[in-house]
Amino acid sequence: MRLLFLFVPNGIASTEVWAQAADCGVAAPVVQAERGSSCAGRPVLLWAKGCAGKVTWFNWLVGDIIVSRPASTRVYTATCQESNCQSVALKALTVVIPIPEIPILNTDKKTTCTGSNATLNVIGCPGAVVWSNGATGSEITVRPAQTATYTAICRTENNLAASVALPSRSR
Repeated sequence: MRLLFLFVPNGIASTEVWAQAADCGVAAPVVQAERGSSCAGRPVLLWAKGCAGKVTWFNWLVGDIIVSRPASTRVYTATCQESNCQSVALKALTVVIPIPEIPILNTDKKTTCTGSNATLNVIGCPGAVVWSNGATGSEITVRPAQTATYTAICRTENNLAASVALPSRSR
């Protein structure tokens, strides 16, 4: 078994299309992935099964196994070469990288006076919210002494971030 590493700017596992090369009788290998979904840039292990000869991937790499770091959805195919006969690459695997929603930050005030409260909240975070001031939760109340920028990180596999500036005026 050969192991190759590869950076592919795309990626998640799902569909197989079954077919066989009509001209030489060598079947295309079955392309599989370690999981059905991934985040952009995270490694996805791919392997080809059912080839007794040499496996050649869509990007001309050779080997039974490759590691891809897809940035967006990618279709993976491979061919099988046995003796002087090469299959057609018809068994495809689509790796889907979903486009995450960026969390939206809101505030109940566009500006606040020194020492006054403002409420900040995050909409669209499917994970845990961690604020730049150390607070946690989807809604916090702040009392800035001067103009301040608050950043919220949505803790998911992608660590999505958004920020809001809250100007403060002295009285």
